[in-house]
Amino acid sequence: MVAVLIYVSLHQAAQCAPCNDGYMLQADRRSCEDINECLTGEACCQQTCLNTPGSYSCTCKAGFKLSVDRCQCEDYDECLDDKGGCEQICVNSVGSYECSCYGSFTLNSDQKTCKEVNINGDQDGGGHIIVVPSIQPDTSYPDTTIAELVGPGDSQACDSGTFGDDCQYTCDNCLHGSKCNRFSRGCLCTPGWTGDICELPCAQNFFGEGCNEICSCQNGGSCHHITGDCICPPGVKGLRCEDGCPAGYFGTRCDRLCETACSTGFCDRTFGFCQCQPGFFGSACDKPCPSNTWGLNCRERCNCVESYTVGCNATTGTCLCKAGLQGAFCNEPCEKGTWGVSCLNTCSCGEGMTCDTVNGQCHKDCPAGWTAEKCDQPCPSGTYGKGCEKKCVCNNSPCDPETGLCMCMSGRTGDQCADSCADNRYGVDCAEICSCQNGALCDDVSGECLCTPGWFGTNCSKPCPPSRFGKMCLNQCLCENGATCDPKDGTCQCSAGYAGAKCSLKCAPGLWGVDCKNQCSCKNAAECNPVNGECVCASGWRGEFCNQKCSPGFYGPGCESKCECLNGAACDHVSGACTCSDGWRGLICDKPCPSGFYGKDCIGRCLCGNGARCDPVSGECACTAGWSGAGCLIPCPTGTYGPSCNSTCQCANDATCDSQWGTCFCLSGWKGVHCEDPCSEGYFGPNCAQKCQCLNGGVCDSETGICDCSAGWGGPRCEIPCPTDMWGPNCQYHCQCQNGFCNRFTGECTCEKGWQGTACSEKCLPGYYGRGCQDECTCQNGGTCDHILGECTCKPGWRGKRCDKSCRTGFYGTRCREVCQCDETLPCHHVTGDCSCPVGWTGASCTDPCPQGTFGPQCRGQCDGCDPATQVCDHVTGRCLCKPGKQGQGCAQVCKKGRYGPSCSSYCECDNGATCDSVTGKCVCTDGYIGERCNVTCPQGYYGHSCTQVCDCKMGSCDPVNGVCECKAGWTGTRCDRACLEGTYGENCSSNCTCANGAYCDPVDGSCSCGPGWTGESCDVECPPGTYGNNCSLTCLCRNGATCDRFDGCCQCTSGWTGQNCDMECPTGFYGEKCLRHCDCMNGAVCDSRNGQCICKPGYMGDRCETECYDGQYGYMCNMPCFCAEGIKCDHLTGRCLCPPGLTGEKCDEACEEGKFGLDCQFTCKCENGANCDNITGECLCKGSWLGPTCSLSSGSGEDVDGSTGGTTDGVRNPSRGDLPDSVE
Repeated sequence: MVAVLIYVSLHQAAQCAPCNDGYMLQADRRSCEDINECLTGEACCQQTCLNTPGSYSCTCKAGFKLSVDRCQCEDYDECLDDKGGCEQICVNSVGSYECSCYGSFTLNSDQKTCKEVNINGDQDGGGHIIVVPSIQPDTSYPDTTIAELVGPGDSQACDSGTFGDDCQYTCDNCLHGSKCNRFSRGCLCTPGWTGDICELPCAQNFFGEGCNEICSCQNGGSCHHITGDCICPPGVKGLRCEDGCPAGYFGTRCDRLCETACSTGFCDRTFGFCQCQPGFFGSACDKPCPSNTWGLNCRERCNCVESYTVGCNATTGTCLCKAGLQGAFCNEPCEKGTWGVSCLNTCSCGEGMTCDTVNGQCHKDCPAGWTAEKCDQPCPSGTYGKGCEKKCVCNNSPCDPETGLCMCMSGRTGDQCADSCADNRYGVDCAEICSCQNGALCDDVSGECLCTPGWFGTNCSKPCPPSRFGKMCLNQCLCENGATCDPKDGTCQCSAGYAGAKCSLKCAPGLWGVDCKNQCSCKNAAECNPVNGECVCASGWRGEFCNQKCSPGFYGPGCESKCECLNGAACDHVSGACTCSDGWRGLICDKPCPSGFYGKDCIGRCLCGNGARCDPVSGECACTAGWSGAGCLIPCPTGTYGPSCNSTCQCANDATCDSQWGTCFCLSGWKGVHCEDPCSEGYFGPNCAQKCQCLNGGVCDSETGICDCSAGWGGPRCEIPCPTDMWGPNCQYHCQCQNGFCNRFTGECTCEKGWQGTACSEKCLPGYYGRGCQDECTCQNGGTCDHILGECTCKPGWRGKRCDKSCRTGFYGTRCREVCQCDETLPCHHVTGDCSCPVGWTGASCTDPCPQGTFGPQCRGQCDGCDPATQVCDHVTGRCLCKPGKQGQGCAQVCKKGRYGPSCSSYCECDNGATCDSVTGKCVCTDGYIGERCNVTCPQGYYGHSCTQVCDCKMGSCDPVNGVCECKAGWTGTRCDRACLEGTYGENCSSNCTCANGAYCDPVDGSCSCGPGWTGESCDVECPPGTYGNNCSLTCLCRNGATCDRFDGCCQCTSGWTGQNCDMECPTGFYGEKCLRHCDCMNGAVCDSRNGQCICKPGYMGDRCETECYDGQYGYMCNMPCFCAEGIKCDHLTGRCLCPPGLTGEKCDEACEEGKFGLDCQFTCKCENGANCDNITGECLCKGSWLGPTCSLSSGSGEDVDGSTGGTTDGVRNPSRGDLPDSVE
């Protein structure tokens, strides 16, 4: 290190400043040498001290960690870190730890894991299990292992010479130079190895013989499993890795946090960047090495033949052999009898068979160069000839499997592939041409380019990234303050604003840019940015060169402060001071001019009447409600209202308008803010304030309140039902019913029994009778029925309630009252009384048809030829007739659909798809119908065949055929027992509601019931101004410019108003929004409820009305001039001149009349004997020899006091009154 050079003055020689901490100035007085604090005793380290340039750091031995004071060491409890890797029990000790196992387990050779043992020592088959305690072997037996100590009885289950869990190993399988024990039942491992065949390296932190030595590496170092040598993490050095910072720290004192969270935990001690463990790279060392690379930062290439290997170990570079190969370069085939990865497997082939070294398969004795069971596979790599037993001599290159001729690998040439490629060539037979650039060398095997300093990349075509330089760009640049360094030698190129070798010096004031060569050009005392020359403006200035004032409304440094000036005041760009505009005053111009004043500096005088307020800016009068004109002296014209009469009345329907507030006074039948709405149903009168008294659905006239009754009602209040002969609204129509009575609501006639028609003037049609003529007559044999009662009137020859019986024997004719005159042996016809029956009939009364098989007169004819199965004989003619249900020739055909009876001559009378019996014509109803003709639908609540099934529909009706529920609108479900879900409506809830803003959707018809603040078909329209509440149905009552909350109707009052409807001015002494601010007016003045301006009473002025009018002025706003004599004051309230004692008159310009004095000349002088009276004090000025307060005493000298002679009469002096004129005696 070189000391810093300091120039003391222009006339003195240069001197060097003292060295930095941790260095000592040398004898040459120029250079500095590091102090080794570890030797001088200055270090505080408890265990190990590591000297560094300019400082030192402390480290601890293995098993310890540095405490927070960075000096002392404390035990590191390895058991807290995943139990130290122990499977079961971890036992910590000072500086170390041990693994142990539970009672029925023993520690494996890796000193970490445990295996279970048979405590009884017996197994099926007579084998023995020896319980090995969890202790390290006694090292006093140098050539003896636990396997030997156990003895020959431990593996009786395996054949002699084999061992392992599955007896799969022999002594030939022992690896890494190990040999079999004397019983040939296990391997004796060389130092650093463990496992059944010594295939495993010692566990972490253990090494040496039996893996019993404990490593002593510090700072995250790991030890070599054979020698115990420490392998330090990047950035750490020393035999025990004691020279380095703890994980996560760097710096000379290890007190700085690593800049990146390195995957190893350690970073470069000097610069803080991550130094990767072998096998990793990247800024955080979190990326594994790419294929075919290994070592620190993955800079090494694997020295392995790709055809023999699957790559190399990313940490050590050791070649990872393919199956069937072994050796350092994996170029040696497995020894005879072994196969697989690392040749660990033993062949099991019979005689005459060879074992494949790759997969262990057995093959026949094959020709030279061939192998496998069918001799159809070439020799494994590195072998050739008969049985593939010969080894290739090709310097790690493969050979022909039959002849052994060499096939050189990439980068090699010659008969035995012993020669390297010539310059600029690489690859197989050196046939490829290198593509390296920028002077890079070419690897003759892979063609990889070895870059010169300053370059990297596949072809060395990329320059080093920023902050890196040198070979492979591995060196860290030392340039500061964003400087870039030369990628070859690290020379710094400073960024703007800095200079010096490491770019550590800032530009001096007034300079900027690269190497600080540029001059600043800032104005108005602005500073200059040393990097880009940008000006840093002083308070109140802005712009590129700080030559512009702050934008209006802003001031101060950076023009970032917002001006507080109000009401259009100007703001100083530097200090923020306010210059008020017309009509305003105060520090931030927040106060209007005092009452009665306006303009610039509030010097103008206002001239407004009727309580009008004066505009503090222009002096214009803001008239109070109901007044207009320049001085607010004219009342509002009709149709206008409000301040200055500027508002037009909005009253509708001939309503009158209040000139002050614009309130509409509605005529009868109207309501609303503007009387625009007719009265709601049930109300009438002015402003719809009266409630109607109409009953039973009657509607009252909105103006008069007279009831208009609904149908069926009359009376003043619609309380009287219509009389029996009247009907309709107000009972105004006469009933027209003849044989019945009318409905008082509709006028429809309800007929008496036996009558029908609109006026009940028509009898029932023949065959019908009763109420509504709905009953069918049951009279037979041509009988007629009474249209009222349904009683049958039989034709002659018939009797009975239904005329279904012929006259009794011996009687005939009308009502069967005629007596037969026939012989007892002869019949008597029940109708005519004839003593012989008509053809085809027989019986005492001729009511029986001829017996079957007979016909004709007296039934003497005999029927022949009729088929009794399908035909009957006509009892009159004897013809063969088809039986009911039969037709056609021979009556062999059944009736067609819809026909029935004899010869199918009758038509079926069944409805609704019913079928009829072809014989009887009886209807067979389909599901859902009943009745003789199946014309009656199932009663509600029933369905199915013969309507016997009961419906189970809750909110709907069921289909009479199948019982399926048909839900009412608003219901769904198979039983109509579920209401529509929210958002749906209608039949089966199949329609989607369109209601918005939380409105209620009627599940029946989908109509929306709007909540507060919304209206419209879908409740998506905000309430119009002046309305609020549900569906905006309520009218706002807010006054004086207040707005109405559309949800709850609450009024948001303008400044100066309060009350529920904003119809109350602020209480006296308050003003502003919500009347929350207090007035500070004096002398009985009130303040403007809007802005707090004091409105002075006559005779006062000032911001708070604290000052009486100036001399010569009086009255409201002190606007009235006084008319008093010069020097005389007037009353500041009334303007009356205040005369001093001795003066009087309207202007106080008259002296008191003789004999009067004092204030208003109200006192009478008492002076006597001609004395003069002082008109101010009333003092008597005596004349002559008169003395005393009233000049009533004589002095006796006969002379006036002033030497004159008083008035006498004959020498006698006459008394005189001084309060009278001299001419009055």
